[in-house]
Amino acid sequence: LARVRSALLGLPRLPAGCWLIGLAGLTVYYVFGAARFRLRLRRSESAPRAVTRMVERVCRRIGLRRPPATVMLDEPVSPLVWCGRRTRLVLPKGLWAELDPIGRQAILCHELAHLQRRDHWIRRAELLLSALYWWNPLVWWIRRRVEEEADHCCDAWVTWLMPRRRRAYAEALLATRAYVG
Repeated sequence: LARVRSALLGLPRLPAGCWLIGLAGLTVYYVFGAARFRLRLRRSESAPRAVTRMVERVCRRIGLRRPPATVMLDEPVSPLVWCGRRTRLVLPKGLWAELDPIGRQAILCHELAHLQRRDHWIRRAELLLSALYWWNPLVWWIRRRVEEEADHCCDAWVTWLMPRRRRAYAEALLATRAYVG
């Protein structure tokens, strides 16, 4: 442990100017990415009543007190929960039309589980840490692993809630991957 510490302390320090340039560049990248997605959200439509009722049922089932506003996009995006000023569940129209009712319910369970687990707060902390430590590859690796583990946890939640529907969920995931790809 002492050798590792002395090796780390022996590394050259990152000049403040380089760090600031990296921080500024990454901040601009994140801000413009969020702004670009918000522009895409402007083209969304409120989900039909049947979809919002299904969202409400899934929210009750997983213990979420308030369902998010549900919008539908006519673009090939992956279903997601967007936590900007208002929390929104974003569903692509084309994928929704392809899925059967069980697949739809499973996808809703997965996305709403992210909200119930408060993964959006972890994502915000990841953004902050990756902006501050942009130069460290370990931060990027950890960030990717945390994202993957959050998805695995939500997958496990779906299979726990729908144990007899695992195959339908797997098919819905494959359909989502094909739709987005």
